[in-house]
Amino acid sequence: MEALFISSITQLCFLLNSLRILSYLPQIITIVKGKDDSKSISVLTWSFWTFTNFVTVLYTTFVHFDYILILTNVGNTLGCGIVVFLVLYKRRKYKKVNEKVDFSHDGLVLNKIKYNKLVS
Repeated sequence: MEALFISSITQLCFLLNSLRILSYLPQIITIVKGKDDSKSISVLTWSFWTFTNFVTVLYTTFVHFDYILILTNVGNTLGCGIVVFLVLYKRRKYKKVNEKVDFSHDGLVLNKIKYNKLVS
């Protein structure tokens, strides 16, 4: 009975962690398709998740060697890391757009433009 229980938990852990890797895709797609600077996404939270998943990769590699946990946590680290990278990229890109300066016909600076259009 105990062996069946442990086997069931192991399979469930593998299944859910595999699905968790796929669960990053909607967030990634939302960021990529978004027309804003992704300010509503917490870089601190996603960075923390990236770091904790990375530490779990180290733990499962050097302390509790388990291929399944190593691979799923590498996937989770990459998923979180991609989200962090994309958010920082979008914020940097929009910051550059928002700092563009408008010049009048005589060449004098009138004001800073504040808009949310991404420059191609």
